[in-house]
Amino acid sequence: MNDKAGRLQKETDRNKDQTVYQHDALERRIKETVQKRTHDGMAVSEREYAYSKNGKRIREVSREFVGGKQTALLETKYRYNPKGQLSRQEDPGNAGKDYTYDKYGNCQSFQLTREGTTSPVVSLYYTYDDLYRLKQVRKNNAVGVVLAEYEYDEKGNRKTLRYPQSGMETSYQYNDGNRVISLENRRQGSMISAWEYGYDLDGNILSKINKNNSSPVTISYQYDRLGRLTEEDYSGWKRTLYSYDAYSNRVKMMVEGRTKDELVSVTNYDYGLNNRLEKETKKQGKTTETYRYRYDDHGNETFRIWEKTSPTPDYPGNVKLSGHYQKETPTVYEWRHYDGFNQLSRINQDDKEILYQYRGDGLRHSTQVRKLTESQGKTKLHCWDGSDIVAEQTDGEQIKTYIRGINLIAGEFDRVVYYYIY
Repeated sequence: MNDKAGRLQKETDRNKDQTVYQHDALERRIKETVQKRTHDGMAVSEREYAYSKNGKRIREVSREFVGGKQTALLETKYRYNPKGQLSRQEDPGNAGKDYTYDKYGNCQSFQLTREGTTSPVVSLYYTYDDLYRLKQVRKNNAVGVVLAEYEYDEKGNRKTLRYPQSGMETSYQYNDGNRVISLENRRQGSMISAWEYGYDLDGNILSKINKNNSSPVTISYQYDRLGRLTEEDYSGWKRTLYSYDAYSNRVKMMVEGRTKDELVSVTNYDYGLNNRLEKETKKQGKTTETYRYRYDDHGNETFRIWEKTSPTPDYPGNVKLSGHYQKETPTVYEWRHYDGFNQLSRINQDDKEILYQYRGDGLRHSTQVRKLTESQGKTKLHCWDGSDIVAEQTDGEQIKTYIRGINLIAGEFDRVVYYYIY
C-alpha cells in the first residue's frame, strides 16, 4: 500500500507478515517495522533512522520484541566533518571509531576505542601513491612502524606485498588478462610456498601447481560447456567428480582415492521444487551419513539433522551378523529462528542455544552461546570497520583484533600475531 506521494507504506507477504514504513517530509525512510508470528508469540522487529540537515544519517536504532517483551535495543550514532565525511561512529557495546582523511578524500587514519581502555584497541595510518592506491599501512601514525606495504605493476595489479615486521614478502605475476599466474611467499628471503596457475579462455582455472616441494604437486580442473566444475584431480592423491541437474544444482560428488585402502566416497544431493537442498547423503564403504534440511516460506533454513549409520563394531567373541547396522546418536540436530528482517536470531541444538543480535545497518552485533546445563552463556561482541570485522571480544577473554589493508594483514590473539599471506 502506498500513500498519496507514492511512497510505500505497508506490505503484507504471503505468510501474512506485515511491514510498515514511515517517511519524513523529504521522503527519507525514518522507520520500518515488521510483525511476524512465531511459536513464542508475535515478534516485532524495528529499525529507526534519523538524519542531519545535510541529509546524512546520524542515528540508527534496532529493536526486537517477542510476545510484547523487548529483547534487544541497539543504537548507532554518526558524526561527520565539514566535508561530509564520516569522522566518528559510536556503536553499541561502547565501541567508538574515528576516521581522518587526506586532501584527496582517502582514509588516512582509523582508530577503534572501547570504553574502559586507556589506549586504542586498533590504531592504523594509511599512505597512498600518486594514483591514490594504498601504499603503506602503519601502526598509530605517520611515523609508526610499517605493518604492510604494497607495490603495483604498470596495469595496476599488485606486484608485491610485504610485512616488514615479520620479514614476509609475496610477489605476483599476471597474464594479459590480469589473472595471477605465479605467486611466491618468502620469509627472510627463504621460500615458504610457491604456486603457478593456468586458465582457459573463459577465465576458469585449469591448473594449480605447488612448486615448493622437490616434486611439484599439480591440481587440475575440468569444466562442462556451461562452465560448471566437473573434475578436480590432485596428482597422486585423489580425484573428485561432480555432476549437475538441469537447474545447475550439484546432484552428485564422487571422491576417489589413489590407493586400494581408500574407499570411494559418493555424496548425492536432493532438492525441492524451489531448488533448495533438502537431503545430502554420503556413502563410504558401509557407512552412510545423511543430512536433512527444511525451510520456511521465506527460504530460510529452519531445521537440520545429521545421522550416521555404520556396521555394528566387531568385538572379540562377538558373532557378527551380516547386514546388522547401528544408528549413531545425531551430532547435529538444530532448529533455526529468524527475526522480521530474515536475520538468523536463534539456533537451538541438543545441548546449547545460540542467540544473535543485529545493528540497524544489518551487521551482527553479538553472538551468545549458552549450554543448556548453564544458566548464563558467553557473549561475543563484534566490532566492524565498514563491512570488515576489526575486533571481537568474548566475556572473560582477551580481545582479538584484526589488522586490515587491502586484505586482512594479521590477527592478534592472546598477544600472538598471526600474519595472513595470499
